[in-house]
Amino acid sequence: MKKIFGFLFLAGIVGMVAFYMLYMLYMLYNKPHRNPADETSIQITSKDLFDKFNADEMSANALFLDNVLEVKGKVLEVTANQDQMTVIVLETNDPIFGIRCSMSSTTEISPSDLVIVQGICTGYLSDVIITNAFLKEKIE
Repeated sequence: MKKIFGFLFLAGIVGMVAFYMLYMLYMLYNKPHRNPADETSIQITSKDLFDKFNADEMSANALFLDNVLEVKGKVLEVTANQDQMTVIVLETNDPIFGIRCSMSSTTEISPSDLVIVQGICTGYLSDVIITNAFLKEKIE
């Protein structure tokens, strides 16, 4: 009789742990995405942002990584990614690299437009990468 109760107790503990793990996996999988429009942003120009990362990546990561940025700059290039969403590159003081902004939707932007883009800074890989971006303002 003690063996049966011990087995049932152990099976109950294992079942509760399995249920908790499945619940946490479900909640993590269905976690809502961050919306940069709902968060306060750090305002900076594209040239200043790139210069800070280029001069000292560690301190720039401490300031900007995983934060919402509002970047003002001139559009150099407009392309589409594998999901056919707009990707723009903003001008910097470097002739080769820039601020690469992956837009959250297709956007009508042309090269040489002056824009303000808001999105989440995810790091620096020759270009400064901004994801989940949206066009906040197109300056005429």
